[in-house]
Amino acid sequence: MKKIKNKLINSFRRKVLLRALLFFKQIKLPDKISLNRRRFFSRIKLKLKNRLRINRKEENTKMQNITKKMNKKIKKSFYVIQNAIYFLKQIRKIKMMPIVVFVLIFSFITVSFDKVYATDNPTVILTSTNSDPTNENINVTATFSESVSNFAVGDILVINGTVGTFSGSGTTYTFIVTPSTDGVVVVDVPADVATDIDGNGNLSTTYEITVFGFVKKMGGISNDVSNSIVVDSSGYIYNRIF
Repeated sequence: MKKIKNKLINSFRRKVLLRALLFFKQIKLPDKISLNRRRFFSRIKLKLKNRLRINRKEENTKMQNITKKMNKKIKKSFYVIQNAIYFLKQIRKIKMMPIVVFVLIFSFITVSFDKVYATDNPTVILTSTNSDPTNENINVTATFSESVSNFAVGDILVINGTVGTFSGSGTTYTFIVTPSTDGVVVVDVPADVATDIDGNGNLSTTYEITVFGFVKKMGGISNDVSNSIVVDSSGYIYNRIF
């Protein structure tokens, strides 16, 4: 506001001086006028001309200073944009949060590079090679959308079953779920039990499968065809389907 005010005042002064000079130029002094008055009017004209000349010099100096400042800012902005383009090319192949570079050439320049980090949470999908329904142990595979760590057997929640034989790393993990009784077995991987390289926790997921005729029994091999019951070599009893 102060700059605008000063500019308006200088413009007003310049107009007043120009009008005053034009007024004195148009005045025709009478022949019969004292020498002192002639000198007075001459001094006024000379002062007006000098003042106008000074104003022109001041304006030219201001314009030169503004031009120099603008050239410096433009040059600095060019290097900033060039560096930003190089930086964006380097992170082009990685999932990165978009970087915004603000370059205000004619007023001020503000460039802010915040910490660059991935914002996507890893997803996980649970699959099984077992048919649904099944009467066997359930082989489950957990596949993450990206490499994760800190995922352990204790992180898996199972309803109507227990987890065992856990293995894997990176994006793929496998484990076996042993059903407790007939019915629906629910396998759940809660959120934030595994983290990616940037510390983002995984999203939760659930897998369901139906189990029928599955009862664990300790002991050898038998086959009761009359009752449609089969006991396999591992000691599992299940209904025989014809």
